[in-house]
Amino acid sequence: MTRIIRYGDQPDLRWANDGGTTRALWSDRSGERRVSVAMLERLAAFSPLPGMARLLVVLDPLTIEIQIDGRISKLKRGGVLSFLGTQRVALLALDRPGRVLNVMAHMESWEPYLSLDPSSAELTGWVASDAIVWNGNRLDRGDLVIGAAPPSAMWTIAFRPVASSSASWRTGVWLSREDIAGTAGPRAARLDPISEELSFPLRAEFS
Repeated sequence: MTRIIRYGDQPDLRWANDGGTTRALWSDRSGERRVSVAMLERLAAFSPLPGMARLLVVLDPLTIEIQIDGRISKLKRGGVLSFLGTQRVALLALDRPGRVLNVMAHMESWEPYLSLDPSSAELTGWVASDAIVWNGNRLDRGDLVIGAAPPSAMWTIAFRPVASSSASWRTGVWLSREDIAGTAGPRAARLDPISEELSFPLRAEFS
């Protein structure tokens, strides 16, 4: 059964540090798996979430710099970052207010990932990266669709049980296909909505 969860229908939850807001799109009953969209408004530290593995995807056309345990990463629209809820994370630079997609899961049970082939996933969903018409439905950027295959260049969200996962969780910026040529990475893959080039999200460990 297909469900459409509209970003615009969800309430804003103001962060404790007043650096932005979050709109929750989906979570399971246990709260171990969550999908949300955050609006970044000003520079601030991220709240710790012990036990959680996190993916952050820049949704809007903006540039951000994020520091994780002292290492700074710069991301533009379509950029993906993976990190743990126990790490020290802070937003250091933001050229304009904008939204990021948050996908997270309790790392003892689930691995969150973005994939072009989510057939083995417990949950399959995708987030519209732009305003589109899909199956007669008008979707705005940030809307979540569950239970249906996405059109091209949309992020497919899934969760893989840890017991069946062959990829260990590592933190870092996901590298492009060219960066990892000849390297066997995790099965998950993503389609960059800007360049429309297929890339594989091998997570680069911070040194």
